[in-house]
Amino acid sequence: TPEEIKERNIAAGRPAEFGYDGYDRNLTEEQKQAFRDEGRKPALRLKM
Repeated sequence: TPEEIKERNIAAGRPAEFGYDGYDRNLTEEQKQAFRDEGRKPALRLKM
């Protein structure tokens, strides 16, 4: 969620506005399923 991204940025000493940090880029199938079970919807992000 945007809130989780802000929290991770702040914890890493980066400005909260930096945006997505790549944290969820390499999730296992089990982790993906756990997020789906929580009702989270996937987001497509392009690495540039």
